[in-house]
Amino acid sequence: MRLTLAALLSLAAAGQAPQPQAPTTFRATVDVVAVDVSVIDPQGRPYTDLTVDDFSLKVDGRARRIRSAEFVSLRRLDDDRDEPATYSSNAGRTPGRLIMLVIDQANIRKGTGKEAFRAAGKFIDSLNRSDRVALQIIPGTGPMAEFTANHALVKAMLDRVVGQAVEADHGGRVGISESIAVAERNDEYVWQGILERECMGFHDTASLQDCRNKVGVEVREVYARSFAASRMSLMSLRGVIDRLALTPEPKTLVLISEGLVVDQEANDLTWVGPRTSAARVSLYGIRLSSPGYNATMARTSPTRERDQSLLAQGMDLLVGLGRGAVFPAAVTADASFSRLGIELSGYYLLTFEPEPVDRDGKNHAIAVSVGRKGAVVRARPQFSAEPVGSVKASDDLLTETMRSSLVASDFNLKVTTLSYRGETDERIKVILSAEIDRAFNPSGPLSLAYTIVRSGGGLAWADVEKTIVPAAGQEGRPQHYLSAVVLDPGAYVIKIAVVDELGRRASVERAFDAKLTAVGQIRLGDLMLARSGAGAGAARLRPVVDGRVETDSLIAYMEIYSEAEPQLETATLRVEIARDEDGRAVEAAAMVFAASTKGTRAAQASVPMALLR
Repeated sequence: MRLTLAALLSLAAAGQAPQPQAPTTFRATVDVVAVDVSVIDPQGRPYTDLTVDDFSLKVDGRARRIRSAEFVSLRRLDDDRDEPATYSSNAGRTPGRLIMLVIDQANIRKGTGKEAFRAAGKFIDSLNRSDRVALQIIPGTGPMAEFTANHALVKAMLDRVVGQAVEADHGGRVGISESIAVAERNDEYVWQGILERECMGFHDTASLQDCRNKVGVEVREVYARSFAASRMSLMSLRGVIDRLALTPEPKTLVLISEGLVVDQEANDLTWVGPRTSAARVSLYGIRLSSPGYNATMARTSPTRERDQSLLAQGMDLLVGLGRGAVFPAAVTADASFSRLGIELSGYYLLTFEPEPVDRDGKNHAIAVSVGRKGAVVRARPQFSAEPVGSVKASDDLLTETMRSSLVASDFNLKVTTLSYRGETDERIKVILSAEIDRAFNPSGPLSLAYTIVRSGGGLAWADVEKTIVPAAGQEGRPQHYLSAVVLDPGAYVIKIAVVDELGRRASVERAFDAKLTAVGQIRLGDLMLARSGAGAGAARLRPVVDGRVETDSLIAYMEIYSEAEPQLETATLRVEIARDEDGRAVEAAAMVFAASTKGTRAAQASVPMALLR
């Protein structure tokens, strides 16, 4: 049997390292604080031409000097590059957003909401591939989908969601606003109006008293049910926002609901401003139409318009405290989601000079205004800043970076995975190889962590390296990290994060399949490209992560397996090198079996790079 293997390479001059690229992310120095602010026109379009002079900023009522104002565009990009098949990298990645859709199932009528969820799916289609989307149902115990770049998964889950709110069993004889007036304020005028309307025609004392009792029961039921549904949703929403506070990136939370009944004194919502600020959450709302009745009810709610206004006021108050706005979906939700997409297409990153009193780690009121007629400013009402000189421990930075759903790119990081047979036929040995840019930290210690998660959920492996330093004489050159794990066959996602002592971070996610390739009775491990001088055998090879060759020769390594020994004895391997997948081979070499055991052969070849120039 003869097998030909093609290796696709990025050819570089031998011994010449690639030139480092400057990081593109913004990092505030210790003498400034960064805040993100949205500035939109009456149609929701972000202003893009504002300068420092257009902004004013106050902390606890006192003015602060704004150092810079940078507009960050997040418009739909058509040129997001595809991930290379052989490795994953954070280099050149476009900024991503974290957008969570929260469906208030308890306040959407049973069996409805499908049209709005379809519009939400179209909104997801409009996002960049670098954006992460999550889906949460409230009240509930957890997200249906954590932040993920798999937008199709979230859309599929949306298709299974419907409203669960139920109407009153008594057919709508008492409206929500009436029940509140009677139950909370003991409003005799409203109570007498209900009795005159509902008990008309009852003249004898017994019948009239029976009617009064039934109406009283319905008042209490409507009141209790309305507040219970809203308070359960608010408790769940509070838990969601608290969980989002575990990572420092800005997030957008979109609440989809027909509205909420909240305490008129706003006691139910005192937590919203501080907690959304702490979590860096901008809260928006899509309010669905709520007719106040359905086909099972005998009649329309007697206070339908007032009830709708009450629900809308509660949702408006909630969302307003969270920095955002509510977009009603009267006929179709498409226009509402379109408006939301426009608002989220860009923001300003402001940096200002704090006073020492601002840097105490406590919450401070912040107010941002713009000297542009008609401009609407959306900014969080609070911020906190750590004292100068305070530095997070590397362990905390590493944990924070691993928790984040966005890619960190303060410096370049690349990772590849290679699959081979494990100690038994049933398991797969996966080699993890990473390349860490050292141009901006030539010799300082790095901390590294990675997790491997099954595609269906569940942690398969995790590891931490608290101190990584370059070998002597390799300072400033890319540093390589190598590890190996044994997994069951299947689909996985690996996330790797690296931080340095200055707080710079890098992270990469890579999806891979732990499997062997079948060719008849033979199974193939992945083709490993390695640098020369590493020695024979996979355990002593240093894989080339991205296919770039910088040495005088290239080593190709592969393992093949079979229970049929004659198949292995007659097998030959040949490696061919081409500039692209469909191009002709520019060089080829026969692979030599350097080691063998029962059922396994290890093959290796060396190709001089001088022949490829």
